[in-house]
Amino acid sequence: APVITPGTIANCYPTVGTAETAAIQATTAEDNCPGTLVKTASTVGTCSAVITITVTDGCGNSATARNWPAE
Repeated sequence: APVITPGTIANCYPTVGTAETAAIQATTAEDNCPGTLVKTASTVGTCSAVITITVTDGCGNSATARNWPAE
Protein backbone atom coordinates (compact mmCIF):
# COMPACT_ATOMS: atom_id res chain seq x y z
CA ALA A 1 0.00 0.00 0.00
CA PRO A 2 1.20 3.55 -0.55
CA VAL A 3 2.94 5.41 2.27
CA ILE A 4 1.48 8.92 2.57
CA THR A 5 3.05 12.03 4.07
CA PRO A 6 0.53 14.87 4.41
CA GLY A 7 1.91 18.37 4.00
CA THR A 8 0.87 21.66 5.56
CA ILE A 9 -1.72 23.88 3.90
CA ALA A 10 -3.02 27.37 4.65
CA ASN A 11 -5.82 28.11 7.11
CA CYS A 12 -8.28 29.55 4.62
CA TYR A 13 -9.28 28.98 1.00
CA PRO A 14 -12.08 30.55 -1.05
CA THR A 15 -13.64 27.16 -1.88
CA VAL A 16 -13.49 23.53 -0.78
CA GLY A 17 -12.13 22.66 -4.21
CA THR A 18 -9.13 24.95 -3.87
CA ALA A 19 -8.42 23.61 -0.37
CA GLU A 20 -8.59 20.02 -1.65
CA THR A 21 -6.27 20.88 -4.55
CA ALA A 22 -3.77 22.42 -2.13
CA ALA A 23 -3.95 19.37 0.13
CA ILE A 24 -3.39 17.00 -2.79
CA GLN A 25 -0.41 19.05 -3.99
CA ALA A 26 1.08 19.18 -0.47
CA THR A 27 0.76 15.42 0.04
CA THR A 28 3.55 13.12 -1.03
CA ALA A 29 3.29 9.37 -1.44
CA GLU A 30 5.68 6.50 -2.13
CA ASP A 31 4.92 3.00 -3.26
CA ASN A 32 6.70 -0.03 -4.70
CA CYS A 33 3.87 -1.10 -7.02
CA PRO A 34 4.27 -0.17 -10.70
CA GLY A 35 1.95 2.41 -12.16
CA THR A 36 0.72 5.86 -11.29
CA LEU A 37 -0.28 6.89 -7.78
CA VAL A 38 -3.73 8.51 -7.88
CA LYS A 39 -4.56 11.06 -5.16
CA THR A 40 -8.13 12.03 -4.29
CA ALA A 41 -9.48 14.31 -1.58
CA SER A 42 -12.66 14.51 0.46
CA THR A 43 -13.64 17.20 2.94
CA VAL A 44 -15.78 17.14 6.07
CA GLY A 45 -16.97 20.45 7.48
CA THR A 46 -16.50 24.04 6.43
CA CYS A 47 -14.85 25.96 9.27
CA SER A 48 -12.01 23.89 10.69
CA ALA A 49 -12.62 21.40 7.90
CA VAL A 50 -10.73 18.12 7.79
CA ILE A 51 -9.45 17.06 4.39
CA THR A 52 -8.75 13.36 3.89
CA ILE A 53 -6.39 12.33 1.10
CA THR A 54 -6.60 8.83 -0.37
CA VAL A 55 -3.79 7.50 -2.54
CA THR A 56 -4.34 4.43 -4.71
CA ASP A 57 -1.51 2.61 -6.47
CA GLY A 58 -1.43 0.70 -9.74
CA CYS A 59 -2.10 -2.59 -7.92
CA GLY A 60 -5.36 -1.31 -6.41
CA ASN A 61 -3.97 -0.79 -2.89
CA SER A 62 -4.92 2.41 -1.11
CA ALA A 63 -4.05 4.38 2.00
CA THR A 64 -5.52 7.50 3.59
CA ALA A 65 -4.17 10.44 5.58
CA ARG A 66 -5.82 13.50 7.06
CA ASN A 67 -4.51 16.94 6.18
CA TRP A 68 -5.45 19.76 8.52
CA PRO A 69 -4.94 23.43 7.70
CA ALA A 70 -1.91 25.03 9.31
CA GLU A 71 -2.35 26.53 12.76
